[in-house]
Amino acid sequence: MIGPESPFRGSKFWNPPNLAEFSAVIWYPKGLHEEAREGHGAAIVTRFAELANWIKEGHALVIIGAPLEGYKLTYVLNNRHTVFDPMTETEIFRGVSFRHTSGALIEYCGRDSLSAFFSQFAGSLFYDAILSTNELIPLFRVSKPTTGSDQLVGAYKKLDKGIVAFLPPLTSANPQDADLYIYHTIAASTLELLDNPAQEEQFDWLEHFQTLLERDAGQKISSARRQIQETEAEIARFQHQISLEQSTKRLFTATGNIFTNAVAEALRELGLKVVEGPKQRADLIAWDGKRLAAIEVKGLEGPAREKNIGQVKRWTADVSVARSSNLNDIAEDSELASYRNKLSDLGVPVDRSAEDAECKGVAILGTYRKTPLDQRPESFPDPVKRVIVRSGVCALTGLQLFISLHEARIAPSRREQIVDKLFEMDGVLEEGESWQTFLEKEK
Repeated sequence: MIGPESPFRGSKFWNPPNLAEFSAVIWYPKGLHEEAREGHGAAIVTRFAELANWIKEGHALVIIGAPLEGYKLTYVLNNRHTVFDPMTETEIFRGVSFRHTSGALIEYCGRDSLSAFFSQFAGSLFYDAILSTNELIPLFRVSKPTTGSDQLVGAYKKLDKGIVAFLPPLTSANPQDADLYIYHTIAASTLELLDNPAQEEQFDWLEHFQTLLERDAGQKISSARRQIQETEAEIARFQHQISLEQSTKRLFTATGNIFTNAVAEALRELGLKVVEGPKQRADLIAWDGKRLAAIEVKGLEGPAREKNIGQVKRWTADVSVARSSNLNDIAEDSELASYRNKLSDLGVPVDRSAEDAECKGVAILGTYRKTPLDQRPESFPDPVKRVIVRSGVCALTGLQLFISLHEARIAPSRREQIVDKLFEMDGVLEEGESWQTFLEKEK
């Protein structure tokens, strides 16, 4: 609502302040059914009548957005349930129909005297209905690439000395948005602008002659816009930073290909060359320029199991055979041939002796991935730990890899130490055990 002292005052439809204090009312009708559900049906019906009389006295009602489709109000009057249809039983909507649809291609099509005020918003509006009636005077229509009848999405109609304006909403509904404030102010001034249609004649050259205050204000506006651009660029950088940080959390929450890709990226950042293994065989194969590792990667909802370690041993044997065999020996074995191709992609020397071709087994398991970090039990039960040691496998959780990665980001010299542990450790890796160093739980 627009009053003499404050530009806007908010209220419920059923219980607004004294209408006599206001020259215009802005109303978003979609909330009407909620007010009716709260038991204010009879008051709403009364307000419709009061509002219609107030408009006729020379005021403006601006309705932004279409009312709910087919909405009818049910209320109790004299102990009887009564149905009230605002679309037919109040002069505000009478003769106006809404065809509910949506879009955002809008152009101004109203009187020239209003163009300077409303046309600037055409690209920032959307519509949720097409208006239809012979009584409406156009303001906005749907932009169309070809000729044809206009589809009105903004218009107004006269009601005695006042008007009812139907306008499309702004795309941004943020109350702090300056455009929203300006749009509301202009919308509430529609009747006043119509009553004063005369526009001062303007000349193209006039803008080149400015007062000192004009020039100073223009310079401050330019400076403020530059600051806004710099701030937006800084926000974009921070958002990118957040996105990168959040992506590493997949190391302790993800499964499937997402988890595998997250592990591969983390190992690459630690300095390893990494490729995917052959389909349905080793998940990843890694090479540090001297040592080779076959890696089993799996996101789990519980702890590690012995079968996860058994799979790693099969992959290491396959890789070692593929590396030590010549092409003729493996020509008939498609799996070993696939491993050989993967080793070639990594730049790994082949045709080595069995001893030189030895491959390290590594299991990186995203245990308890659905459980909050501070509620996760032991990832490697004692029986599984014993199997890991006997198998000569290095095992760690995705969370440990996450922590190790962040340690290396702070101290790059740690990368080599972490990689050495992956190749040298037989058992559960003794690294990255305190997530509280890099993750803080909000209270």
